Amino acid sequence: MPENDGKVAQEVLGKLNGEPVIPRRANKIYIQEFSDFTGTPSIAQKTTIRVSDLILQDGRLSVVSDINNADVALFGKIVQYELQPIEYGEYQQPVKKRIRIIATVKLYNRLSQSVIFAESPVQSFSTFSDTTPPISSEFQVREQVIEELAQRIVKKTVSGWYTELMTPVEKGIR
Repeated sequence: MPENDGKVAQEVLGKLNGEPVIPRRANKIYIQEFSDFTGTPSIAQKTTIRVSDLILQDGRLSVVSDINNADVALFGKIVQYELQPIEYGEYQQPVKKRIRIIATVKLYNRLSQSVIFAESPVQSFSTFSDTTPPISSEFQVREQVIEELAQRIVKKTVSGWYTELMTPVEKGIR
């Protein structure tokens, strides 16, 4: 094993302390409205609302509206929204498209005044067709992708990862 790999492994293992992502003493989370860097502010607003709802449904934390009353704070940015044609028909018109939304999230521990994770990317995507069955509209698929993105952000926030929500393509299985 190269020397750098050993250092990286030691660094990663040193961070594994058996503690959950959210500190055990934390009971309240502040979720700042997600920033939009895509020109589609409704995505950021909907993502913020769904993240708050899912955190409340999880039941481990209460969501507070004032950062000064929070034990931890979550900040998010919607950094990319893509609508890409991925398959073309016989007349070169798109017959399949993909919607992908990428966010970055930062979780701050107000109890210890430290960053738990910063600028951690989280993505969600779906493929659809608005011309060949099964037909879905861009709006329907965007709403599904926002929902999945919010679920992934909550999993990342609460447990540190969202691998159980990954698609076979993301896992490298075709």
